[in-house]
Amino acid sequence: MSARVFAVVVAHNGARALADTLASLRRQTRPVPVIVVDTASTDDSVAVARAGGVDYLVRTGEDTPFGAAVDAAVTAVLPDLAADDWLWLLHDDSSPEPDALAELVAEQERSPSALVLGPKLVVAGQPETIDEFGLTMTPRGERISPAAGELDQAQFDTQSDVLAVGTAGMLVQGGLWRRLGGLDRSLAFSDDGLDFGVRARLAGARVVTVPRARVRHGRLSERGTAQQARTRRPSYRDVRWAQLYRRLGYATRGQAMLLWLLLPLLALGRSVAHLFEKRPGLIGGEWAATLSILGDAGLVRAHRRAIRDTTIAPWSTLEPLLVSAGSVSRLRAGQREEALFSEPDQEVEDPAPFWTTKAPLVALALWGLDALLWWRLIAVGAVSGGEARPLPDDWWAAIGDLFAGHRIGALDATLATDPTAMVWTLLSTLTFWHPSSIVVILMLTALPLAFMAGWHALRTLTGSARVRTVGGLLWALQPVLLQALAEGAVDTVLLHLTLPLAVGGLLGVLDRHAGRQRRLGRAAATGLWLAVVSACSPVAWLLAVVVALVMAVWRAPVRRTLWAMLLPSVALWVAPVRDAAVTGDWAGLLVVGDGLRQRGADDVLQAVLPGVTGDLWRTLVPALADRPTLTTLLALGSGALLVVLALLGLLSARWRRALVGVGVFAAATVAALAVLAVPVASRATGGLALDVTGLVDLGALGLVVAASATSGAVHGGRVLSAVLVVAVGTVGAVPGAVALLGHGAVAPVDAAAPALVTAEERAEPGARVLDIVVNADGSLDATVVPARLYGTMQARHRQVDAARTRDVGREATETVVANLVSFSGYEPDEALADLGVRFVLLRGADSTVDVQDTVSVLDANAALEPAGTSDAGRLWRTDRTASAEAAGGVWWAPALGLVALLFFGLLALPIARDRDGEGASAALTLLDGDDRS
Repeated sequence: MSARVFAVVVAHNGARALADTLASLRRQTRPVPVIVVDTASTDDSVAVARAGGVDYLVRTGEDTPFGAAVDAAVTAVLPDLAADDWLWLLHDDSSPEPDALAELVAEQERSPSALVLGPKLVVAGQPETIDEFGLTMTPRGERISPAAGELDQAQFDTQSDVLAVGTAGMLVQGGLWRRLGGLDRSLAFSDDGLDFGVRARLAGARVVTVPRARVRHGRLSERGTAQQARTRRPSYRDVRWAQLYRRLGYATRGQAMLLWLLLPLLALGRSVAHLFEKRPGLIGGEWAATLSILGDAGLVRAHRRAIRDTTIAPWSTLEPLLVSAGSVSRLRAGQREEALFSEPDQEVEDPAPFWTTKAPLVALALWGLDALLWWRLIAVGAVSGGEARPLPDDWWAAIGDLFAGHRIGALDATLATDPTAMVWTLLSTLTFWHPSSIVVILMLTALPLAFMAGWHALRTLTGSARVRTVGGLLWALQPVLLQALAEGAVDTVLLHLTLPLAVGGLLGVLDRHAGRQRRLGRAAATGLWLAVVSACSPVAWLLAVVVALVMAVWRAPVRRTLWAMLLPSVALWVAPVRDAAVTGDWAGLLVVGDGLRQRGADDVLQAVLPGVTGDLWRTLVPALADRPTLTTLLALGSGALLVVLALLGLLSARWRRALVGVGVFAAATVAALAVLAVPVASRATGGLALDVTGLVDLGALGLVVAASATSGAVHGGRVLSAVLVVAVGTVGAVPGAVALLGHGAVAPVDAAAPALVTAEERAEPGARVLDIVVNADGSLDATVVPARLYGTMQARHRQVDAARTRDVGREATETVVANLVSFSGYEPDEALADLGVRFVLLRGADSTVDVQDTVSVLDANAALEPAGTSDAGRLWRTDRTASAEAAGGVWWAPALGLVALLFFGLLALPIARDRDGEGASAALTLLDGDDRS
């Protein structure tokens, strides 16, 4: 080749590597003049260039792209660049071997139609590893470097024609460079060479690789060794923007228009895929690239126009050089297989999988016991009693109600859906055809589900199936659970099932054998369980968060994934925090159901000795009713048994596990006693204390963990395990089981609301029900509930249950009720209409309360029309049309919670394999880009 060749080296803060590059150029067997373009380096790059004896030095601004830097060199040094002159493009960290240029020129002389030639780039310091040898892309525009990361065994030396080559070491004809306008300045450093190769192919030129021409490529900036380097590794946002930019540029007009319209939907689908792959950090970059390309229509049009003006070859000539979807799938399969053998932190196989042990038989036996205790609920569609209530029959309407504001209770304010009601509504999705069945199923399967949850909590602590089984049984037979079942405290039952899952997930994050993506998935699952815990017991959630924060200080895996554990709960609680700001009742955030009223020593005993009180023993043995001292001693003994066994674990070989369990128990107990000792001031009712059931349950879980250490470490552990289970079952669970059989609060129910209320609500929605409850002492409790929610889980709200806010709405309600139940000639028409009340329902606090006197008063009121008796109580209908319930603009608060739960639900799905191994296929690493958005 008699034409001139000029080496153009673009440098930015790469002084040390630049010296090696210039030295390699001086050693070339085919001499070449060198032009160095410095893009405002802050190091000694300019001095190194001058000391290296370069022929020309050009200086440009700091933000000059690679293509613009080359153009600056051509303009400043080669204004007369001829069509048959050649440019040899080099980075400051690309050092060619002595015969590299000679080999490139020789190949061009053999193939005159080859106007773009690329060397074999090898990793600097590891010349046996290929860094890059030709580029291609998928039909969707994703960049792929097929040879990247492969050992150089000449397996790629037979290839010649490729779609494109990288800019490091590219030899390009001057005439083609001018005709195509150089590199596209809009593209990131990683894609400008690919785009140039595509445009060169469409312009009729060949692009070839030359295996005998080798260049050592440092990629120092991508490895973080060049400060403020211009050639930084592109973020995912850069990579994705370049993909969309090129795809829109190469597509036909119709395809481009359709793709443009579908870009938001495409970004949404890819965001879900990123969640499945446990790479949520890419979602921000995905949307940033999508929104940016939507706003860069001018750049896309200019790119399409430039391609159209220079294209002479059909796109079909490029299709054989593209990578098919099948090839990409094979590359990904190879990447996953390689990760299995190369990643150092793959999860160790569980020595005792659940289904290969006797645990399923234990779960089956517990299910039989559960069915025996709740035989009257078999084939029942809905239940009521205690905190248990039916769910709305129309599941889709219930989902819609989550986003609606409600005037629940007497508060003159529009409230968002309570987190507890939201959790139950979402759970009803499992039985969407009959939502109330989820509560029945929970009651019928609580024991085996609790056993499996306890098993899961111990999974990461021990590999012994026996110890896991004992721990699961202890958890399933906890009096807290059985007492909650007997009292219909379904929130406590749900808490008991989810608390060990949250703890087990947190321990799984600490597993040193788990990879980054697996840890992230476990952290997201832990966050979901903690969100449920926060809805059921805010106080227990606060303590769990404190534990997680303490662990985050000492353990890096928890620290890195703490955001995934906390954000679901934070998003779920946006709505109640908003409600507390509206009502001014911040303490009401910590109230669930009716709270726990301070009644003396039994409550303290309940906190110190989990779930065991004298009430259970008095239920088991009626003769103990007149012997409080003996009853207290029995309760102390039965509750202390598990504590003693937990303390014995401190003397065993597994004392660390026992210490953690005892520490959790101690922290939960201290917190429970502190909460009980501080009554919450009430402007409306007074005497209400915060619910500490969650803290009691958390303390019980700590005792189970500590007791399992004793069971697994003490000689004769099998016998001890059997004795432990029998003892706890006898002295703790049996009283609860007897209470269930004889005095369970939950009973079957046909409908949540009276039939007349349901029928009229369907015909004319928006009315409310004035619910009046007569207490045993003759006092009255009254609240106002939307008719469509009456008697359901969604009618519960912590701000209403707390009953501490005294506002205009509450005063109006109290005035109306006081006048209604007295012979005063009061005409309530306008007041009831203002409250939106269409129905008045009267019921006793329990079956022993006589409400006949109050019924007589209400019957005598001319404004009320008797509507009969139902399971819910006596019903009256007003004779005036009530005003519709005020609509509330609070949809955004529950919507934020639901979006967060969906986000972390997808992130928690265990369907992605880790791709963190050093041996993972490098061919696809640039397809994804850096994890930075």
